[in-house]
Amino acid sequence: MGNEEDVKKDPITNLVKYYVKFHQEDKEHPELDDQAREWFKKLEDGDEEAHHLWSWFRDESLKAFNAIYDKLGVKFDTYNGEAFYNDKMQAVIDDLKAKGLLKESQVPKWSICLSTT
Repeated sequence: MGNEEDVKKDPITNLVKYYVKFHQEDKEHPELDDQAREWFKKLEDGDEEAHHLWSWFRDESLKAFNAIYDKLGVKFDTYNGEAFYNDKMQAVIDDLKAKGLLKESQVPKWSICLSTT
């Protein structure tokens, strides 16, 4: 869908372009959703290539974002996104199950039940 040299030349413009192109093509080729889910699963499972690409895209994105944040005087202590929590989720799920706070459902697979009634 894209190429490395273009991303290196102009990361944000090209990453956005690929994102938009993917979602346009996805309308006529829904099997692209399956491919996207496969890559996301690879990332969650620690696949080296998927992690390398994700890290590269994230680093390039943060460079651009930080240029704007610097102009605004905004600083962050950490940049932990959802992927940071992948290896921590099972303990949380187990704890919620043990406390009876999870109930099985269709989508998503589990729901957290916080109601006391």
